[in-house]
Amino acid sequence: MLQDKQFLIDLSKMKMPFGKYKGRYLIDLPEHYLIWYKNKGFPKGKIGKQLESVYEIQLNGLEDIIREVRKRFYFLLKNKIHYKFATVASLSYLLKSIASSMSFFFGIRHIRAAM
Repeated sequence: MLQDKQFLIDLSKMKMPFGKYKGRYLIDLPEHYLIWYKNKGFPKGKIGKQLESVYEIQLNGLEDIIREVRKRFYFLLKNKIHYKFATVASLSYLLKSIASSMSFFFGIRHIRAAM
């Protein structure tokens, strides 16, 4: 569960390291760019997994969840609260709800693929 939380936090703060949209948050990449990667093939490694996740998240209209994680994560940083030790109930609640939403969202993906 901690790995899932860390993955979502990393995804929320990751910026595109190369290409036309270098410096833009992955979650804010245009959908057509992610579709292009889907057709071409995602890069290898962590960035590829993150781009593929963003594609699936945007496909299902859940990008606002990741933006909310980013907003709350930076609130903790701004107030010098380390997120690993934060006792902010709302962040914990948000991450739990995201984890359940992600399970739901993967179910949606399989339903959409079958259509």
